[in-house]
Amino acid sequence: MKKLFEAKNEIPVIKKDANNPFFKSGYATLSNIIETVEPILMKHGLMITHVMQGNSLITQIWDNDKAILESSFLLPTNGDIQKIGSAITYAKRYNITAMLNLNIEDDDDGNGAKKPEPAPKKDTGIKLSDRSIDLEADILMATSKEQLLAVGGIIKNETTITEAEKTYLRVIYKQKEKEIK
Repeated sequence: MKKLFEAKNEIPVIKKDANNPFFKSGYATLSNIIETVEPILMKHGLMITHVMQGNSLITQIWDNDKAILESSFLLPTNGDIQKIGSAITYAKRYNITAMLNLNIEDDDDGNGAKKPEPAPKKDTGIKLSDRSIDLEADILMATSKEQLLAVGGIIKNETTITEAEKTYLRVIYKQKEKEIK
């Protein structure tokens, strides 16, 4: 564990590099987290792996030939491959963040001290189902027009979410579409 302690001391604050436009909040993407921590861990002879065991994603930190730390994340079992794919991405991000006790925050270059407190968020009245939350994640994680179009087709044909949820997802879709162009 000494190596892990030394590596942890070198890991900087992880910057939020993506935005959830509806909730006006930022988050650190999995690729940002990995790009930040992996070189530091490798410098200390440590490595992160992910394996599936049943319905769980197991994340392990390895030192040479033995796992020294492990975290498990139970995944949904509804059989929808896109939902499972989104859940795997979330599980990886959450497991790494928890295992390394990462500090993830915004870098506002000191501007937060100059701005007034934001007004409390208004409740939209829309209760999002797990399916809508997963589709929202798919939209936000899209990096190409093709990926975004694929998610749009799914939303159009989705029968398990309400029209209010579809309207909400269309707003996020349009915002993401502007970012990708």
